[in-house]
Amino acid sequence: MYETVKVSEFSTLRLLNLVNEVFADYPLRIEWDLFSFIQDMRENSISLSDSYVFVKHDRPVGFILCCVRRNRGRIDSMGVIREERGKGLGGQILSFALEVLKKKGISSVVLEVLAGQQDVVKFYSRSGFRVTRRLISMIKNVPNPRPSIRFLKTERESIHKSALEAMVRLSRRPNWQREPLTLLLSGDRYKMARAGQQLAGYVVWGKGEENAFIVDCAPMNDESIYAEFLEQAVNHVCQFEGRSVCFIGNIPEDDPLYRAAEQVGFQPLFEQYEMLLQL
Repeated sequence: MYETVKVSEFSTLRLLNLVNEVFADYPLRIEWDLFSFIQDMRENSISLSDSYVFVKHDRPVGFILCCVRRNRGRIDSMGVIREERGKGLGGQILSFALEVLKKKGISSVVLEVLAGQQDVVKFYSRSGFRVTRRLISMIKNVPNPRPSIRFLKTERESIHKSALEAMVRLSRRPNWQREPLTLLLSGDRYKMARAGQQLAGYVVWGKGEENAFIVDCAPMNDESIYAEFLEQAVNHVCQFEGRSVCFIGNIPEDDPLYRAAEQVGFQPLFEQYEMLLQL
């Protein structure tokens, strides 16, 4: 009934139209244009040859985008157009993709869902996914940002190395979107800087229309200064971008970044669940 087409063999513009149609009524919308899709594809290791569009009567009706890093996989996004929902297509798409990943040698697959969408959690649970931890998105008002330490612009290769070191020294287990490799693959999408002296560390950030956002931030050696360093990084980022609000998305609850964010006054905005399947 449904034809499966690899995303690598499908029109990118038709795919983007499908994705934007599918997510038009979702709580967390995805709105890709060609440029942002290419950025996300590179940054998150989306494998077009392991991602699929499902077609019915020459019309694309569903899709799944899969990320691959060695023996690990991630469901970046999947969905079905409104008219085809409730017919079992979502389950077919997921089962098809998981079988493809398993044959490829992928041993684990991760994904994220909104914590309040219990029906979605149950959907993935039926395929063997289990909630592993919460991912909390947080926000803080910074009405008068004034950093007291100096940050210097740094290339992403240096940030990648620093992130790897911090991951080991601070016992971090970052989620997919802030893994050191993700930072390396982000190209020129974000700004990156580091500080030396006693508060040595790095920060990766960007800006939206209304706020600045931090992708990742960590001191290099001492977890006890995490909150102090984050406070300085937030002030630097907001001052640099001319913003009075700072956002940090999807912070794992077991990451010292989350504890530091709480200590410096960040407030939770919404939560997601990280779910994991061992193939």
